[in-house]
Amino acid sequence: MWAQRSIILIKMGIALIKIKIMPTGLDVDLEKIKSTSKEKIEAEKGRVQNFEEQPIAFGLKALIVTLEWPEEKDTDYRYN
Repeated sequence: MWAQRSIILIKMGIALIKIKIMPTGLDVDLEKIKSTSKEKIEAEKGRVQNFEEQPIAFGLKALIVTLEWPEEKDTDYRYN
């Protein structure tokens, strides 16, 4: 088995943020949420590091987004 590690150096002024997105049901397309989230974050000068699916219950999965966010930007991001 081969594993690779990445060392990420974060410059001063960049915050590392984790966001948990809870879908409303099993019929929600997580891939669509991933692509839309990435587009919106990058449009605001953020950078997505990782998407992770976390099992909740009965097949429902939450989406955990890890991102880099510029310090000069407000962290009260839009909810839509």
